[in-house]
Amino acid sequence: MKKKVFIGIGHGGSDPGAVANGLKESNLALDIGMRLNALLKAAGVFTLISRTADVDDDLTDKIARCNVFNPDLALDIHINAGKAEGWEAYVYSGGGTSKLLAQNIEQEVKKITISRGLKTKLNSSGADYFGFIRQVKAPSVILEAAFIDNAKDVERIKTGEGRQKFAEAYAAGILKTLGIKTVQAEGGGSVCCKASYKTLEEVPEYGRAIVKKLIDKGLLKGYADSSLGLNLSEELVRMLVINDRAGLYK
Repeated sequence: MKKKVFIGIGHGGSDPGAVANGLKESNLALDIGMRLNALLKAAGVFTLISRTADVDDDLTDKIARCNVFNPDLALDIHINAGKAEGWEAYVYSGGGTSKLLAQNIEQEVKKITISRGLKTKLNSSGADYFGFIRQVKAPSVILEAAFIDNAKDVERIKTGEGRQKFAEAYAAGILKTLGIKTVQAEGGGSVCCKASYKTLEEVPEYGRAIVKKLIDKGLLKGYADSSLGLNLSEELVRMLVINDRAGLYK
């Protein structure tokens, strides 16, 4: 039976989350989440992502959808604020698989940034403070990739390449927790696979508009085998964006 992972995306729509340096948490989290979604799907994981566009995403509804999906693991992707530096995660106060998942992700994240560690936060009644951790039935974590108001962290997340590194680190940690083997990437990092985007919704935000334009023009079509879909690699999406900026698709 396929393993299942729920990918929650923080904020969205009328709630941009943290905003600084010309960046919005809702957009950054979405891009990392979409990249992660593609990586996990390519590794054979059955996923459900809470949103695929910059739209409102009610927390109560998100938790309900997650519980109906009944995943093996659940995570909520965020970007931090407060001018500190580094990645951090919030985990279930009882530890267990939630803590193990965060530890496995942290091991990968340390290859690309500094870690502020795994944290718990309780409310006045002694229960977990965050609803996503308290109410989601599956082992769950909240991941804060970087601080949007820290110059060093902004350098790590402002580009698609930087966000891809976080997606790959998250994917590797998730797959390790699920017991799915990963492959070794050049330079020593471990990633599950190269991203392959089957649908327009899976294409990272930076390339989605040009891919849609090419589809509308009839210049880009999917494979006859519907299971492959568009089957666009990260490298191809980047090339399409570069070509579009050069005016090749007018």
